[in-house]
Amino acid sequence: MASLANRLTSISPKKRQYTTDHWQVLTSRHEPEDTLYKQLAFALRYEGINLLFFKKLFEKIPEETITSLVQIEPQGQYSRKVWF
Repeated sequence: MASLANRLTSISPKKRQYTTDHWQVLTSRHEPEDTLYKQLAFALRYEGINLLFFKKLFEKIPEETITSLVQIEPQGQYSRKVWF
């Protein structure tokens, strides 16, 4: 089985969850809200930390946006991971 960092996650309209070597398919109940924070939390939870992704993201968004993301759930595990 592929490691978490090598597996992408997808939301399927079907009512079946499954995992392959390269994909984790989840049901629509797992679909995150359409906000940057919720999308990041989803990715961190199911796909792990990709440092290159965060480097590129932080080059594109203002520092104030990053600060506001962390303040959404300051004690939450995903906020701490983003902040780190």
